[in-house]
Amino acid sequence: MPFQRIGVLDFESGEESLFSAVIDVAGGYAYFGCDTSPGKVVKVRLSDFSRVGVLDFESGEDALYTAVIDVSGGYAYFGCYTFPGKVVKVRLSDFTRVGVLDFESGEDELYSAVIDVSGGYAYFGCYTSPGKVVKVQVGEAAPSTAAYRAQKGLISGFHCFVKQYIDFTKLSLAPLKLPDGTLW
Repeated sequence: MPFQRIGVLDFESGEESLFSAVIDVAGGYAYFGCDTSPGKVVKVRLSDFSRVGVLDFESGEDALYTAVIDVSGGYAYFGCYTFPGKVVKVRLSDFTRVGVLDFESGEDELYSAVIDVSGGYAYFGCYTSPGKVVKVQVGEAAPSTAAYRAQKGLISGFHCFVKQYIDFTKLSLAPLKLPDGTLW
């Protein structure tokens, strides 16, 4: 397939300066954060490349410069370029604002973000000097399980780690050996 421009989707007046975006490939939607006051998130259906709606944030939840998504958990998190920074939680299933997490003084102007879905944390970078990264708990860590052989001295098994990606789930096994024979 050639590298080419396919089309353009014009948003409505006031839905401007798109600084952040996240995508739910399986669900078929993308969400674009606006650099507005207050902030807005515009939902786009990917199948027909159409605007579905807009979610207006509350006063002071401005300038959505960063965003991360936890598709399996059903939420997106939009970071505000404010003093101090804020993170607004959005439920994807009904496209509603769930709440806001206000950062402490000096944790200002959120400018970058990454998420570790399996670990249950998101990390937001501040536009400060020196730089700061704020760690936010956004979910529960993926549970691990273990299986064991029951003979003393031959106890072995594995830990099972699960990581959810947008399009697939990765299963990893790590060997477990307890040399003293104790069950862990």
